[in-house]
Amino acid sequence: MALGVRLTVTAIPFGKQVSLVEECRMAVERALDDSFQPHRSIRDDLALNLTLGATLLHTRGPLLQVKSSLTKALAIAAQLGDTDMQLACLRGLSEYELWTGDSHSAIAVARKIRALETNGQDAHPSDANAQAGSALSWLGALAASRQQLENIVQRPISHTAQLDVARFEFDQRLTAQGSLATVLWLQGFPDQAIAVARRQLEEAEASNYAVSLCSALLHGSLIIAMYIRDYEAAWSYLNSGLEHATKHGLSIWRNMGMCTRGRLCLYTDRPIDLAAYRVLLAEVRDGGFRMRYPNYLTNYAEAVARQGDLPGGLAAINEAIALCESRGQVVGIPEILRIKGNMIRFHEPANPDKAVECYQRSIELARQGEALSWELRSATSLVKLMRRHGGDNEAEDMLASAYNRFQEGFSTGDLLRARTLIATRPGAPGER
Repeated sequence: MALGVRLTVTAIPFGKQVSLVEECRMAVERALDDSFQPHRSIRDDLALNLTLGATLLHTRGPLLQVKSSLTKALAIAAQLGDTDMQLACLRGLSEYELWTGDSHSAIAVARKIRALETNGQDAHPSDANAQAGSALSWLGALAASRQQLENIVQRPISHTAQLDVARFEFDQRLTAQGSLATVLWLQGFPDQAIAVARRQLEEAEASNYAVSLCSALLHGSLIIAMYIRDYEAAWSYLNSGLEHATKHGLSIWRNMGMCTRGRLCLYTDRPIDLAAYRVLLAEVRDGGFRMRYPNYLTNYAEAVARQGDLPGGLAAINEAIALCESRGQVVGIPEILRIKGNMIRFHEPANPDKAVECYQRSIELARQGEALSWELRSATSLVKLMRRHGGDNEAEDMLASAYNRFQEGFSTGDLLRARTLIATRPGAPGER
């Protein structure tokens, strides 16, 4: 039995190197059985609990057992005075909180990381920035988020090369790149977002680690491709991400990918199996994953409305908004409101006032959060609606104002659509 424990602990680095995430989870779970307790050292308990928390998070999602295992590991690392392992445990706990949708708790854990980095001899400065930056982005603090994320993204790659080799952790730089790409797009820098997502994917491919690659494909390149409306590329990233997630038993990543697939199907007018999507939503919810759950619920809401049940769709999308507000994760609310406005606009065309209200509120929130890309999208939708009802100069001016604040990305989907609308504004040159 002692030999079995030692072999399991020794095999952890190999398990990561060959991306045997699910297999490693099963092995460490076995080694932590009470029957093996007399054969485990305190160091074994530390390594096994940390690995169980990390592999369980990456395969099944932020279950309560993840927090329990990581908390046990943290207590042991503190007892041993092992700063490096305490940092690893805290990074895992911050990631756990982020995945549950609790950005405030994720930031609180990040503060503990920063304090420990300051005091520890083996500290790795800026490790707190990855999770704190991501959490701030969900809270809508885009400028502060970008500052945190750029701090770690600009850190030399060699600095973290050895950090996570023996443990199932995200590379902090790769995590930050995915979040930074989204923040840049939201702020109105599509070209920079594309470049950051591309670098993230290249580095993830070089890491040969399935979890990092799934993250880069599904939370990096796929998201940005959908934002810029490059749907052909988006399908490619989605299919690759689903393939890797399935191959390596990363069921939570597969579910996230399938839920995101719902939005891509809506964009490309492909059918959605509502019964299957409800099962996916339940699995994600039951697994404790809340970070993107309102987005997935919004996809479901729009699909329901498209299949003729507008009241059911509105009920679901209102639930999504309420979930965002309850956690303070307000960054996506402008887009959810825009989609709600579209649902009303297409399914109640004779009653435009409710849709107008959604678009105007979306624009207001986008401006407050300095999310220029959301503002442009909602202004575009508002102009399209108002032109069907005789036009509105104020709406036209809102669209022109948003468009004129962009300095790049003019070949991306939203900007092309906006430019076409602006060029065909009633009374504009060429309209006579």
